[in-house]
Amino acid sequence: MKHTKARRAFLAVPLSLLLLTIVGTASAAQSDEFYVEPQTAEKMLLDIALIRPLGIVGTALGSIAFVVSYPFAAWGGNTDETYRYLVADPAQYTFRRPIGHFEKDMAEEEDPLYKRGE
Repeated sequence: MKHTKARRAFLAVPLSLLLLTIVGTASAAQSDEFYVEPQTAEKMLLDIALIRPLGIVGTALGSIAFVVSYPFAAWGGNTDETYRYLVADPAQYTFRRPIGHFEKDMAEEEDPLYKRGE
């Protein structure tokens, strides 16, 4: 009987610490308003070498898709929304975002000229 209680105590302590670590990490991840991710040379190089060229390709493909879908969008009455999602959003992410910043929807938050849905 002693071994069973000792074994439970031996397992309970690490599991409790693990649970507290997971809960603490999750709550810290949710409160990202206090954390600003530092800018690094690696992020800038990744952005210049990979992300920006992919953004240019995405903008070009989105533009082609917009031209193809324009008659259907005009018929459905949502040409502005189609243009925004296929052309403007990729272009904003590619050309207006500071180098090395990958935050989601940064253009919407910081750029007063770009407002989605208005």
